[in-house]
Amino acid sequence: MTKLLMKQYASFNLSSLTIVNGLGKIKYWFTKISCGLLDQGFFVLSNVLLNVFLLRWLSPSDYASFTIAFAVFLLIAGFYNSLILEPMSVLGPSHYGSHLPEYVFVLLRLHVTLTLTLSSILGFSALAFFIVGSQLASTLLWLAATTPFILCVWFTRRVGYLFLMPVWSLIASSVYCVTLLTGVLGLFLHTTIIPGAVLLTMGCASITASCIVGVLIFNTYATQLNHAPHLRPQAVWTRHIEYGRWTIGSTIALWIGANAYIPVIALFLGNPQVAGFRAIQSLISPMNQCLATFSHVLLPYISRRCSEIGRKEVKEGARDLFLLNFCVASLFLLLLSNYGSYILPLLSGQSFYVEYLWLLPYFILTGFLGIFVQSSVVLLMAIQRPDLIFLGRSTGALVSLICSLLLGWHYGMAGIAMSMTIGSIAEGIVLYLVKHHEPQSFRPVLWDNVTSYFNRFTILIKPKMLLAAMVCRSWP
Repeated sequence: MTKLLMKQYASFNLSSLTIVNGLGKIKYWFTKISCGLLDQGFFVLSNVLLNVFLLRWLSPSDYASFTIAFAVFLLIAGFYNSLILEPMSVLGPSHYGSHLPEYVFVLLRLHVTLTLTLSSILGFSALAFFIVGSQLASTLLWLAATTPFILCVWFTRRVGYLFLMPVWSLIASSVYCVTLLTGVLGLFLHTTIIPGAVLLTMGCASITASCIVGVLIFNTYATQLNHAPHLRPQAVWTRHIEYGRWTIGSTIALWIGANAYIPVIALFLGNPQVAGFRAIQSLISPMNQCLATFSHVLLPYISRRCSEIGRKEVKEGARDLFLLNFCVASLFLLLLSNYGSYILPLLSGQSFYVEYLWLLPYFILTGFLGIFVQSSVVLLMAIQRPDLIFLGRSTGALVSLICSLLLGWHYGMAGIAMSMTIGSIAEGIVLYLVKHHEPQSFRPVLWDNVTSYFNRFTILIKPKMLLAAMVCRSWP
């Protein structure tokens, strides 16, 4: 009887310990996920509120100049993300997990080198605009000076996830949000806001947040950094380039599809039209940021399910993501379609932008198409096919760029809005095809089809070529 009671007591203690451990794991991961969501929320909030403030306080010409400069910054940030941030998230835990502090220190030096190089190129471009006499010269020069500092908070937030400390990322994003909005409000109260001053404020806010989190990281890992093995920056850089080569192409294609309309509008219609286009686009940006956050949070889960149960079953996870995105986007776009005419004057505070509300249906249609595109991209990322993502992105970007040049020349702003929708349709079709008929590599998608068509063309024209050769030989 005593032995039976002891066994029951031991089994009870074991089950209690299992429950406690399970609750501890739930609490641990709930804290991590909550910090990650709050980090994304603060960063998105800072960008959305900054855009609203600039929409209200800047003149249409200054807002257009800032929009063009920020589009250029997004291209630079895309290169930086492809070569530094995304490889760091994958290669850091897998290849440098035993000495992450020194790996981050090496990446910090690569950050300085890469951002200074990109800023130098941008500075020479600003000099060329100054020689031509463009109004964008001063804004681009300010952007060249502040880009290395603005990207510091991007680097710091990703380092927090690398060390499995999203609370550091939360601290960085919250400090950045408060400092940025306070600085912009101070500019509005004490001086005239210009795009260069806004970029300088973004750089100062980024440096402030990065220094605070950098001190926390250094105090935590100073001992490991002093005794860590030496890493060669050249070897780290080579590995990053090998990983990010497809991502660079996708980044350029994504930038063309999302921001190439801005210079086209400035070329054909002028800067005030850029401000109107961007004002309507800003109504959709919160939805896009929200969908990107869902993808960022659910991608690790879908990737893990892909490695555990295979690629075929993981499509259910992508389908769930699509349904989630569809429900959220449908609610947002429904509210926007009914109350957009009231929201835009409330946000902008200027009647100038109201006359561009006729563009809203094009953005709503493109937003619905983006739901499918985003879900397909997440699925292809989970099965580690960046080459197919590049194929879809590049197709959509090429179609939208060609259509924007042709339709924008003939139909103005309406043609550019139509080209945006056409590009999204082309991208969605290509991603659907490669998702359901997944090729083994990127090469058969392009090269084999090109070769087959070339062979057919050769068979058709070979008799004509022989006849032409006989005529040439018989010609006196």
